[in-house]
Amino acid sequence: MSYFRNNRVPEYAAYGGVLSDEAYGRANGGVPYEEAYGKKKNVNSESENRPTLREQLEANWQKIKEQEKEENTVDDDTIGTQYAENTYTTTATDADYVQTNPNTSYILSEDMRALLRQKESGNDYTKINPTGGGIGALGGYQIRKGGLIDAGYINDQNQWTGKEGINSLHDFINDPTKQEKVLDDFMYSKYNQLKNNGSFNYLELPIHGLVADFVITETGLLAASHREGARAVYNYLSSLEKDDNGQYYIDYDKIQDPMINNQFRHIETRLREFEK
Repeated sequence: MSYFRNNRVPEYAAYGGVLSDEAYGRANGGVPYEEAYGKKKNVNSESENRPTLREQLEANWQKIKEQEKEENTVDDDTIGTQYAENTYTTTATDADYVQTNPNTSYILSEDMRALLRQKESGNDYTKINPTGGGIGALGGYQIRKGGLIDAGYINDQNQWTGKEGINSLHDFINDPTKQEKVLDDFMYSKYNQLKNNGSFNYLELPIHGLVADFVITETGLLAASHREGARAVYNYLSSLEKDDNGQYYIDYDKIQDPMINNQFRHIETRLREFEK
């Protein structure tokens, strides 16, 4: 099941539809029907006179953009983030809109990228880890299929989309520069998932951890969601308890499920290690 966590989801995303780049451009530019679709409407046909779903979606998307222009604001999350166990089903992904989003806090610093790459692959851009099934975890940042779908590089038919010139596993593995761009797009999708599920409400919360004390930061949340997913990060945060000193902690003794217990420990480690 997919969840939509904002009130202004573009209809083409909400319906799970797909707009090509050309159609997206027409929706923005208001190109007439004849030019957009290469034919004239049959005025004698009742079905032709009735707007198609595609036309309705494009018209609604145009209205949304006009409304935002009037308000002179662009919300970070008005692009239709949808998620279900970290898997997106539409090829119109968050990453397609990075250039129009003024917020770039999801882009990790060089130090944080190096730390993440070292922990994920030992700084090996060519690493492929088959553990976990599917296509495995790929590259310097060990991104899996779900993450590549989120970022728009693989579609729901398990085909490479050609985004950024990546048309195959070989293209991905053998180009560190492209992997860095994929990481940015992947982190952008995680940023929106964390924002939409309420995880950012816990920023600057002081945590009494198992190894050391730390504070919840945006970078820590991103790094933790990279490993365990945004939903698991939120589950960790919503399970925090407050001690007598005003700090928050996880009572691991209460978590009987060993899988969740272990997952929370991994999340806490990422939050602490990527506190900057």
